[in-house]
Amino acid sequence: MIGRTAETERIAAALAAARSGRGGALFVTGEPGIGKTRLATAALDAAASADMVAVRGRASTVGPPVPYRPLVEALLLLARAGLLPDPEELGAYGPVMARLLGHTPDTGGRAAPHLAVAETVLRLLAAVGRQRGCLLVLDDLHDADADTLAVVEYLLDHIGQQPALLLLVAGRTPRAATELALHARRREAAEILDLNPLTHAEVRLLVAAELGTAPVDVCPGLLHRAVTGSAGIPFVAKELAHDHAA
Repeated sequence: MIGRTAETERIAAALAAARSGRGGALFVTGEPGIGKTRLATAALDAAASADMVAVRGRASTVGPPVPYRPLVEALLLLARAGLLPDPEELGAYGPVMARLLGHTPDTGGRAAPHLAVAETVLRLLAAVGRQRGCLLVLDDLHDADADTLAVVEYLLDHIGQQPALLLLVAGRTPRAATELALHARRREAAEILDLNPLTHAEVRLLVAAELGTAPVDVCPGLLHRAVTGSAGIPFVAKELAHDHAA
């Protein structure tokens, strides 16, 4: 994680707070390819190393719309790991969890109200994070459906009393998720970690790390290709290292 010291330190502090029962929310924003998902992956690794429950869900525009897709994906990961609480532990919200996971049909063909889904997810996070804290990463939130964003808005207002951290990854393109992040920051319900491009010196360090060599040995041609690559510096650096090795 070259050039992201301030961001990783802020995430580490938020994870520590969640483990002590003081939840919070962080938005990670930036241009495509700048390293948002890479930072989120590092956060998941840090949470797992601290023995926290750590799961990720990702929004997608591929295929037919799926209500609450990133949230359901995260719940399914928890289910596969055997970490979901028994429905009875959630009381009246147990059936909502079952419907989200597809275990029971929707009553009358109607979906559960947004507030019921939001409160269910909040209680789930409280339950799974009770002993050791929980990290929920929602990636590509700029592609999320309106139902998911409505739940996220509710979580932002109530996560502070839970042992959980929300890490919400979104692009800078003006969309509903961008507005949600700005409103949350104004209400002090979340912080925004906006990723800036790496400096030339940091790019040199990154390419050197991928090549397994000293920064001084990175030739100007490789450095120029990494800086000007359209797929994002971390991705291009890996590709350059592969090409160089070949």
